[in-house]
Amino acid sequence: MRRGAALCLLCLAAGASAQPVPDPQREAPPAAPEPFTPPKLLEEVPAPYPPGVAGSARVLLQLDIDERGAPGNLVVLSPPQPGFDESALATAEKLRFLPGRRGDRPVPVRIQYAFNFIPVAPPPRPEDLPVNLEGTLRERGTRRKLSGIEVI
Repeated sequence: MRRGAALCLLCLAAGASAQPVPDPQREAPPAAPEPFTPPKLLEEVPAPYPPGVAGSARVLLQLDIDERGAPGNLVVLSPPQPGFDESALATAEKLRFLPGRRGDRPVPVRIQYAFNFIPVAPPPRPEDLPVNLEGTLRERGTRRKLSGIEVI
């Protein structure tokens, strides 16, 4: 039985070695990828500071910019910050971009965009402002200038 198996293998090996080997073919180098241009913000839109909150905050969003440059699929990536998150999401919907491009055709792109909120100090009340006086003191009746008098 061993002789038969060895003879069979020998016959099969002889037939396999008689096969012609094809010439090696060079693979074509992969085409260079088309250049990518990221989306560009057309106009800065400031996010309004939310009423009823205090302090500063940074809200990081994920935006999908479509082929027309409009944002969609808005997701907050930063930890929850009530008031600030809602203001950032509402403002992000108003953003407009030049769309991202692959070569000369527009393509959808996913980006991250951050809004920074800094509290604005209210204007001072008139009664809190310093008062500066300037003038000359005169004697009543004669209108003669009085010297050596200091007003505090």
